[in-house]
Amino acid sequence: MQPVYHPLVKIFGHEIRHTVPLFQRPYVWSKSENWEPLWDDLKNLAGRVLTNDGKRPVAGHFLGTVVLEQALSQTGTITCREVIDGQQRLTTLQIILKATAHALSGLQNKIENSDLR
Repeated sequence: MQPVYHPLVKIFGHEIRHTVPLFQRPYVWSKSENWEPLWDDLKNLAGRVLTNDGKRPVAGHFLGTVVLEQALSQTGTITCREVIDGQQRLTTLQIILKATAHALSGLQNKIENSDLR
């Protein structure tokens, strides 16, 4: 098996169904041990992006290894991959992305319905 780096947008941005095999443990991340350190990492990365002068690239952040296995799928259907390792991180990132989209949508609605336009 050859490891390959893929940006997160490539994992979440394609029409691929990620499934979690039954042998995987349920979601167990806790606030203090997992969520807060991840949130701190994301805030630090966002701070580096926001304060960048645009002259140098911003170093990415290593979120850990994710191991996916190609699952059988019929021709004409969405590609399916099983999450062998990284399920907790992928689930948490999906929650964060959905919460962010929800917050931005609420902010957009607030701006559209105000006199700020």
